[in-house]
Amino acid sequence: MLALEINPIVKLQPLDHIHIGPLLELIDQNRDFLQKNLSWLEAQTRREDVAHFISHYQKLMSSKRGIMFGIFHKKMLIGNIGLFDIDPHNKNGQISIWISQEYQNQGIAENAMQQVIKFAFMDWKLNRLEIRCKADNEPTAKLASKLGFNLEGKLRQSEWYYDHFEDLVVFGLLGHEVRAKRA
Repeated sequence: MLALEINPIVKLQPLDHIHIGPLLELIDQNRDFLQKNLSWLEAQTRREDVAHFISHYQKLMSSKRGIMFGIFHKKMLIGNIGLFDIDPHNKNGQISIWISQEYQNQGIAENAMQQVIKFAFMDWKLNRLEIRCKADNEPTAKLASKLGFNLEGKLRQSEWYYDHFEDLVVFGLLGHEVRAKRA
């Protein structure tokens, strides 16, 4: 099974049906914290919702159109990170991450993003990755910048957040930019 090691105690592995209960529990425990920046929480309230989410990404993974990793700290699920909206012809896609409030500001998000970015460009041979986030999501904007993503623009009123539309900002990173930093 595909797994990426961040360090001896933090690992990434694709989500599977054995993670349905732990993932739903983690979402529920962090719902208030996550709600300000993630629009999909209302769609993840039951075991069936999480099972469908995991099945969807398992299907995408088989065709390299997406993958959702669980982030595990000492074998305990603490968040997830994924590649999605992969366009195989144009070799681009999006990357996103969330980590439980308890594990924020420990470098886990940055290290997990570095590993999945490397995986996207080296293993899946993508050319471009995007991060899209709410325009006022400063932690994600700072992380994107730190990882070498460039702010490319704003999508006005692009995503529905519970009772209103929000602007999103788009950050982009190209494979050659990552490879140039490694050289």
